[in-house]
Amino acid sequence: KREWSEEELTRIFSAKCIDLELKPSQERLERFMTKITADSGGGALVLRETGLGPLSGAAVAAFLLDPSAERFTSLVIAGNAIRDLGATAIAEVLDKRGRDQLVSLDMRSNDIGPEGGEALFTALGRNLSLTALDLGVLGGVQRNRLGSKACPAMAAALALNTSLTSLSLFGNGMGTEGGRTFAAGLRANTTLRSLDLSLNGLKDEGTNMIAEALESASLESVNLSQNQITKAAVRLSGALASGRLLLQTLNLSYNLIGAH
Repeated sequence: KREWSEEELTRIFSAKCIDLELKPSQERLERFMTKITADSGGGALVLRETGLGPLSGAAVAAFLLDPSAERFTSLVIAGNAIRDLGATAIAEVLDKRGRDQLVSLDMRSNDIGPEGGEALFTALGRNLSLTALDLGVLGGVQRNRLGSKACPAMAAALALNTSLTSLSLFGNGMGTEGGRTFAAGLRANTTLRSLDLSLNGLKDEGTNMIAEALESASLESVNLSQNQITKAAVRLSGALASGRLLLQTLNLSYNLIGAH
């Protein structure tokens, strides 16, 4: 049984052609459909590295909002360029499908900025089904850049959400200020188990706030690699050794530990 109709995929393909300023052709459509059909299945809609832009990202969201698409529990749209417009449309899916079985969302490397990030996390605060969200980096292309501006929305979502167990914000440029804001929401969260904040420029200031929040969180795995951390590593290691942290895995690699 096919997971979708040719008409449904044609709508997404047509929007992709507009994004890329390509002339639609039957040959291109067939290649597009063949790739998606080969990669997807078992409740997962996989559109990884398929050349999608903002309009085609919105077309994917429109498809997922159709009642016939409720069979999909996972969306992999990594390695495209859906940007803020596409991310905002996907946020609407999180909002409107917030009580059903959309449980996993992979949006790595989509050139998403603060506006799209704010929309996603605002929706996440109301969502009751998503368990995994990845906004990290895929091969260094089209990196997301939510930055510190999206951190208040992140903090608010973490304080409200009770379903998310895995979150990756690898390489989003949160900075020290963003780390401080994010930590406030993390402190109030009791469901998150895995968190990747690597390559975010947290430095000691931001890391100290995250470390304090970790002492009251329920996390089991945290990645803080590549954050220019120096003295804050001592606090984290001490908390881990004393049993104040429940962590099973703490990654502090590629920092500046011992440099000062």
